[in-house]
Amino acid sequence: MLETYGVTVHPEIVMDTAALTMQYQTQTPGGALQIRIARNFQWIRVLPEYANSAHPVSARFGGLDLYWANPLTLAPPEGVEAVPLFLTTEDAWTMREPFFTSPEFLNMMERDAGETAIGGRILGASLSGIFPSAFVSPPLPEGEGWLPTVDPGTARIVVVGESDFATSFINVTGAQHNMDFIVQALDWLGNDDDIIGIRARTAGSGRLDRISDPDARAAAMAFSRTVNMFVMPILVVLAGVFISQRRKSLARSKGPTDLPDGGEKEHHDGV
Repeated sequence: MLETYGVTVHPEIVMDTAALTMQYQTQTPGGALQIRIARNFQWIRVLPEYANSAHPVSARFGGLDLYWANPLTLAPPEGVEAVPLFLTTEDAWTMREPFFTSPEFLNMMERDAGETAIGGRILGASLSGIFPSAFVSPPLPEGEGWLPTVDPGTARIVVVGESDFATSFINVTGAQHNMDFIVQALDWLGNDDDIIGIRARTAGSGRLDRISDPDARAAAMAFSRTVNMFVMPILVVLAGVFISQRRKSLARSKGPTDLPDGGEKEHHDGV
């Protein structure tokens, strides 16, 4: 049906260097369990900079987390407009059957990279127009007693190459940006352009893991650790010392306190 409308969902798993990490257990030859953390190239992050900012659905795109996503190709028929909404990075590739899904073996993850690494792949698209019927049927007979054929009207479709991004799977990574995209897509599908305009003026949610370059990510993490572990505590101590000295200075500048009977209150440094 989707191919009839102008979009093909390929039976391949998208792999990308912009990916999330996952924790898994392995067993050593001695029988001990090890907990390891590895980047899963099949659990990809669609970054905001790879979205179509000119389209209402992806105008305020905050990213998407997709697991085992499929790439799309667009070939719209006459009367249908197909527009890519977001793509992978330029470093993406795909895995063909037979699929291998364990991130522990990097060589298997990159098994098909040489044949399928052809730059950015489309992961989401919108289609609008008068869609042809995907179901071939004989023409209705003409004459008395038969209803006339109804001309199809314009319609809108949003296709994403992965289905679980809109389910409770969102809770696994706390991907609120997935929900933001769903709301934006529903507004467009409902032809509610006024609501889309209002949402486009609201601030989008930021992401802490949107840096895909390993060197840039490592530098950002080192900077964050330095600020939180050293700079901020030093600033707190300096602020405390400044406030303490300020209070002492104000106390000295006031001098002796006048008593109601005209006498002076004695100041004692200690008891």
